[in-house]
Amino acid sequence: MAERLRLGEGVRTGLLHILERWDGNGGAHGLAGDDIALSARFSAVATQAVIFDRLGGPDAAVEMVRRRAGGWFDPAVARTFEAVGNDLLQGLAEADVWAEVLEVEPQPARWIPQAQLDDIARVFADMVDLKTPFTLGHSADVARLVEMAAGQMRLPQDNVDLLRRAALLHDLGRVAISSSVWEQPRALTSIQWEQVRLHPYHTERILARSAILRPLARIAGMHHERQDGSGYHHGASGAEVPTDARLLAVGDAYQAMTQDRPYRAALAPYAAAAEIEALARSGRFDPECTQRSSRRRVSSLSLPEASGLGSFRTGRSRCCGW
Repeated sequence: MAERLRLGEGVRTGLLHILERWDGNGGAHGLAGDDIALSARFSAVATQAVIFDRLGGPDAAVEMVRRRAGGWFDPAVARTFEAVGNDLLQGLAEADVWAEVLEVEPQPARWIPQAQLDDIARVFADMVDLKTPFTLGHSADVARLVEMAAGQMRLPQDNVDLLRRAALLHDLGRVAISSSVWEQPRALTSIQWEQVRLHPYHTERILARSAILRPLARIAGMHHERQDGSGYHHGASGAEVPTDARLLAVGDAYQAMTQDRPYRAALAPYAAAAEIEALARSGRFDPECTQRSSRRRVSSLSLPEASGLGSFRTGRSRCCGW
């Protein structure tokens, strides 16, 4: 991600060393001491301190850092934290971390030109899809699908661009939900299902925090809305769901059906199209968006590709295969 985001060698190295230990008993690279990037040494202390602060308060965090100095942690970094850690963690409880991080952003601030926005969106799309082993490529595939469908519907190019980017970023909110929920092979509990229903909300709020991405927020946040009002998180129906969001809802559901999930096997493209069209007839999806999305995708697949995607069974608790 750091390389694709052009964050520089220092950031890439720090991330590469993030699991190393001062004593050499850490991550995959077996690095020790000063061979570990300084940023990674600071990050190791900060990460564990925050965890122990949440578990037992600042005193527990400072004591943990003291014990691990010279083993897990760089002794010099650990000594510095011992001196200031209690005050830092107490202040952290009251701080607006978002605002404080932005205040210490290195200057001059880097701005992403409009021409590179798709590249950045694709990086985050791929990152989000790595949240679970079975969603690899989901967001990029949904983006290709809805872009084709929008072209078939002759939407203005500005709408097509907006929809493509919303599709790339529609699942950002998945990172707010535990992987144990996404990977559960049995029926979700009511509490887990409520967590799942919130992931479009998290997507919408993440995008809304950026002035550049704010126009995508509403569309991306409505990718689980349904025409009959049975979707989430807005519970919108009919004309309350804009055309862009209707297309995204169909594209997301169709693509998800063609991927394996822990609780069911994948559906072959032709069967997925039939399933989506049946849901459209029952009032879940917009019929025109359904026709443009599912049939367009099927027609673009070769038979060998189509035949390799397995079979799908719908389930009451996880309709349309998130």
